[in-house]
Amino acid sequence: MRCELCAREGEDVSQFEAHHLEPASKRKTSETITVCRQCGDQIHNLFQNFELKTRFNTLEKLLADERIQKWLAWVGKQPLGHHVGMAKKKRRR
Repeated sequence: MRCELCAREGEDVSQFEAHHLEPASKRKTSETITVCRQCGDQIHNLFQNFELKTRFNTLEKLLADERIQKWLAWVGKQPLGHHVGMAKKKRRR
């Protein structure tokens, strides 16, 4: 599998997840992208659900954000299974 954000690849499917481009609380069905767990966690650390729904609801919009670009420059150099400490609580609800 391959992360659609950082482009890191791995054989272990447990290292990847489907990221809904529209947050779960408001969708019936929504397009998903495949991301590694580290990128999925970082998306939810950087953005609140209302931002994801209105401003970052496509892969292109996510990739264009400066904060994501900085993250990708760093995480792309890390091994896929590498533990990445997060400054904020994972997944705000």
